[in-house]
Amino acid sequence: MSESTLVGVERVCAELATTGQPITFTAVAERAQIGRAKLYCDQQLRAVVDEYRTRQTGTAP
Repeated sequence: MSESTLVGVERVCAELATTGQPITFTAVAERAQIGRAKLYCDQQLRAVVDEYRTRQTGTAP
C-alpha cells in the first residue's frame, strides 16, 4: 500500500464524517477509487475506516 492511498482513505473518511454521511467500506472505496477488498485486507486501511466508524457511532471497543 502506498502512502498516498492511506492519505486518500483518511481524507475520504474525514470528508464523510464532516458532512455527516455514513462511513462505510463501500462509500470509502468508491470515493477513494480503490477496491473494497483492499480496504478489508490491508490492516492499516481497515484500521482507519474502523476508527472513523467508531467515532461516528460513538461506540468504543
